Amino acid sequence: MSASAQQLPISSIPFEEDLRYLQLREQLSSDVSLTVRPIMPEKYFFTDSFYNRIDDKKAPQLKGTRFTFFNRAGSFSLLPLQVAGKWTSHHPYGWSDGAMLPAAGAQTVVSTGFFARIGPLSVQVRPEWLYAANPHYEGSSQFGARLSNPHYKRLFAGQSKLELGGGPVALALSSEN
Repeated sequence: MSASAQQLPISSIPFEEDLRYLQLREQLSSDVSLTVRPIMPEKYFFTDSFYNRIDDKKAPQLKGTRFTFFNRAGSFSLLPLQVAGKWTSHHPYGWSDGAMLPAAGAQTVVSTGFFARIGPLSVQVRPEWLYAANPHYEGSSQFGARLSNPHYKRLFAGQSKLELGGGPVALALSSEN
């Protein structure tokens, strides 16, 4: 028996919506809790069947994103590209936006990466790049002051993790939220 898992980052709203949709269509057990974090799809079903359940036309395109090696002792898979954007017209607004700043103007977060496993060692590299226009706005005690200079750009470790696991115990170094 072998298992591998990639957890869904909290910011992966489209995947979470797809999982909830599958539960509503009774194609995914209601025993799978979508409120307990992290959500690990491969713990309950294989990734390929997950994509087949959502849209069988997408499944063939996504099938080639997972490769095995060392007689299936190791695996490598590409993580999907995620692009999130936000426009705040007047003053900073927002919460639970991941890497995004509480800033006015346009913001974009781009993320992609890979997941690799070999035996009990797994590595997920999923950096996030943030760009925020961060224009000047009229500050007040309600809105606060601008956090940084205009055109804020930064690369974060994002949803990355190095984990050594065996059975019910795991040791990990992670930047996941």
